[in-house]
Amino acid sequence: AVERGAKAAKTLKELATVVQADLDDKQGRGWHVVAGKDFAVDIRYNWLTQQYGHTWHVVVSTGSRDLVGAVHANPGTLLDVVFTKALSTVSQTKKTPQHQQHVRFLVYQHGGFEASLDLITLLHRVCLVLAAMAGALFLFYRLSYRPECIENDTTCTDSDHAKAIAGDFGQFVATIVVVVLIGTASLLRVSRNAIRQKVKHV
Repeated sequence: AVERGAKAAKTLKELATVVQADLDDKQGRGWHVVAGKDFAVDIRYNWLTQQYGHTWHVVVSTGSRDLVGAVHANPGTLLDVVFTKALSTVSQTKKTPQHQQHVRFLVYQHGGFEASLDLITLLHRVCLVLAAMAGALFLFYRLSYRPECIENDTTCTDSDHAKAIAGDFGQFVATIVVVVLIGTASLLRVSRNAIRQKVKHV
C-alpha cells in the first residue's frame, strides 16, 4: 500500500490519504493514518482490532523526527519511503537530497493507553455531572426550611424544627459530596493529562 501510494504522492498528506484508501479497500473500512508530527492516541482500526485488540496505530513520520512508539515496533512493520516533486520510490539509503522527503511508515502497538484514557475521561465526566446534581440538592435543602427553626425558636413547631435540622444536615452532606467529587474530577484530569504526555513520549 505504501509503495503504491508513494509512486503518485507529492506530499505527506497525499501519501497518507492514498494509503488509507488502499487499506480500506483491501482490509475493510475503518483504517486511519496519522501523518506528520501530531500522533493521536484515540484512533482505532477495524481490521487490526478484530485481529489483535484495540491498541494498534499506523503512523507516518518524516525522517527528521524520532518515531513515537518505535520501541513497540515488530519486525517487518517499518517501511522507509523517499518521494520528490515528481516521483517517489522506496528508500534504499539514509542519504536523501534536499528536494526529497524521507518518510517512514510504522504499524505499532501502543501498549493499551487508549482504554485507560477512555475510562478516565468517562469517570471525569461522571464526577462533574454528580457534582452538579449534588449542588442542585444543596440548593433544594437550603430553600426547604427556615434557618431560625434550627435553634428551636418558640415561633416554630416541632415539625418545623425537625425539618430544619434535617435540611441543615442535608446541606452539610451535599457540600461535602460536591467538594469530594470536584476534587476527584481534578485528580482524574491530571491523570488523563499525564497519560497523554506519556503516550507522546513513548
